[in-house]
Amino acid sequence: MDKLVDSLLLSQYVPASVVVNQDLEILQFRGSTGLFLEPAPGKASLNLIKMARPSLVFELRNIVHKAQKSAEPIRKSGLEIKVNNKLHYVAIEAVPLDTATEERLYLIIFDEVQPPIVPVTQSADARNRRIKELENELANLRDDMRSIIEEQEASNEELQSANEEIISSNEELQSINEELETSKEEIESTNEELLTINQELQVRNDQLSEAYQFAEDIFGTIREATLVLDTDLRVKSANPGFYRLFKLKEETTERRLIYELGNRQWDIPELRSMLTDIVTSDAQFQGFELTYTSPETGEKILSINARRVVRQQASILVAIEDITDHRRAQRLLSEREAWFHEIADNAPTLIWVSDANGRFTFLNKVWLDYTGRTLENVAQQGLVQSLHPDDQAGYQEKYDLSLKRQKSFSSEFRLRRYDGLFHWMLENARPSFGHDGLFTGYIGSSIDIQLQKETALELDRRVQDRTKELSQANELMRIALNTSQAGLGRWDWRSQTIAWDTRGREIIGLATNEEILSIDDWVNRIYPDDRDRVRAYLKECLETNQDIRIEYRVIHQDGSIHYVLEAGKCTQSNDGELLSSIGMVIDVTDLR
Repeated sequence: MDKLVDSLLLSQYVPASVVVNQDLEILQFRGSTGLFLEPAPGKASLNLIKMARPSLVFELRNIVHKAQKSAEPIRKSGLEIKVNNKLHYVAIEAVPLDTATEERLYLIIFDEVQPPIVPVTQSADARNRRIKELENELANLRDDMRSIIEEQEASNEELQSANEEIISSNEELQSINEELETSKEEIESTNEELLTINQELQVRNDQLSEAYQFAEDIFGTIREATLVLDTDLRVKSANPGFYRLFKLKEETTERRLIYELGNRQWDIPELRSMLTDIVTSDAQFQGFELTYTSPETGEKILSINARRVVRQQASILVAIEDITDHRRAQRLLSEREAWFHEIADNAPTLIWVSDANGRFTFLNKVWLDYTGRTLENVAQQGLVQSLHPDDQAGYQEKYDLSLKRQKSFSSEFRLRRYDGLFHWMLENARPSFGHDGLFTGYIGSSIDIQLQKETALELDRRVQDRTKELSQANELMRIALNTSQAGLGRWDWRSQTIAWDTRGREIIGLATNEEILSIDDWVNRIYPDDRDRVRAYLKECLETNQDIRIEYRVIHQDGSIHYVLEAGKCTQSNDGELLSSIGMVIDVTDLR
């Protein structure tokens, strides 16, 4: 309650005030200040002097100035402002605020006061007192003006002193600039000397460029092991990869003919001829393969590149790549591909494979035998040509969209067999990806579902026939019930409810708007002397799953008692749970 009252008082009775800094910029507003402040036309500003009413500007500046000097609240009253041709009397007060920062803040309070009461008749003493007050006020105003002028003059002197310091600094900067000009000339002289040195370095750089080009040729050719031969085909140097690959040592390798290395595994006439051609005709070769065998390394398949490089003396750069694993992987891939084709050709389903562009690259034997087409024919004309004309557009659209998205798809279509007949097929295809994650195409399989389709159609036909028969039987039953004046009811033993048809409601004595009763409500409609007998009989029928046939009396809405004959049958679920009972009721009162 206290907080609510305080909030109400602060929101409605707080005096109009603003918080300003030492530059008289408004930081916060409190209360309603519209009578004392208004936005100045032109560029938006929150400066107190620009927003204050013109008649308050001087006094606002004056009291803030005094509050700044004295660090005490300063109040000024009796000020007049005119707003919308109405004269208001105002008191203003500047209160210094203590803050944790060095910035000086002031609270400016505006207060509308009652106008001074001027007596109708004034005595001479009163007039003299008023004149004295005005003279004192004018004197105070003169003192305030004098203080402000003195501070302004002091500020001007400080600005003059700062200006002189700036002029002095400018002269120093001019002197420094002259020194920089002198330094610039010295730097230009030094630069000329550096240009001369640079020309000398350029000559050296050309020599280094030749060596750099030699290194570039090596790294542009090298794969793994590298040899540098002279024109006599002697080993000048070898990189660590060469020694590591062939298990050789530097002292038994350098300055020896390449044919003499190891157990003369390099003494191959074709290789010797190709290396000689490099020396004599500046030829080069790449991808020369040979099989290298030694007790230390075993059998390796090598790919050799060689070219002539120029240093101070002509040399031959030989790069050797061990492609044993690559060839083994190729052989394994070929074996697996053949294995896949063997499995696919013996699979009982139609299998196809396409590449990343959607072109069919493999069709198993079952597919080719089933359609009577060849892989070349499918590659030229497309697989869709074997589909039923009504299915071609839809299949092609689904295939193209799945290929674009690289997603699995499934489709049903009619495929033309070798004998010209169309059979329904169910096809499933999934995308395949390489070890690098790149899409490589699709693998699809199809099975003949013609028998399932025909079976489904036959089942649909039989269901329709059976439905028609049941509809006819229901109609005959309805006619029979209408003729016999019997009513129908269904007992739901799970929900413990009973639903009656129109005739059944009439016989049981239900109101026209009562359709579903609980079993307890139905028992309550039975004549009291018959209730226990009906309950016991129903319990026996439900426990033994026997047909229901019982006669009992019911009480109608008008209080009349009717005799009812009920016959019904119970139904159970597969696990023996009692689900419902369907019964027929007949009013046999007239037979009594």
